[in-house]
Amino acid sequence: MWHIHERLAIASLLFVCSAAALAADSAEHFGVKDSSPPTGSSLRRNIVEGSLPFDKRYDELTPPQRELFKARYEPMAADDEPPFPIDGLGPMMLALHQGAVRYDIRGRLDMSVMVGPDGAPSAVTAYETPGDERFTKFAATILMVQKYKPAVCGGRPCQMAFPVQVTFHDH
Repeated sequence: MWHIHERLAIASLLFVCSAAALAADSAEHFGVKDSSPPTGSSLRRNIVEGSLPFDKRYDELTPPQRELFKARYEPMAADDEPPFPIDGLGPMMLALHQGAVRYDIRGRLDMSVMVGPDGAPSAVTAYETPGDERFTKFAATILMVQKYKPAVCGGRPCQMAFPVQVTFHDH
């Protein structure tokens, strides 16, 4: 079984970019726009930003994007893969954002979800939460209802944690 680094770099408004990605000159940045612009503006703001596209499944990521994501884990063999949400990062991050707005949350959420070899989540561990127990339960539920592509270790599906660090700013 592979172990993850306790801290996965995920960042900006919600989805935290890795420090390596921010330092790289060629690093791409992706965002998800709010459904409507704020009052007094015609520009929709990004409500989620990150170093990976939110609308892509793991198998749709480019090789450099896969390597960027894999770098967040302890060293893996070239053909090993970490778990990843089946529908990409977007649905999970948007749901967490909606919960933060609903519960008026600001601050850092650091959790991980254990993903089995069948891709089913089995447990959520909270390392740091913004302090509202209702939101913590909401976030854990979001992570548990997601469907995941299982990790691959030595060419076979295996159990591995999928860490999520999210920082919620003013809405």
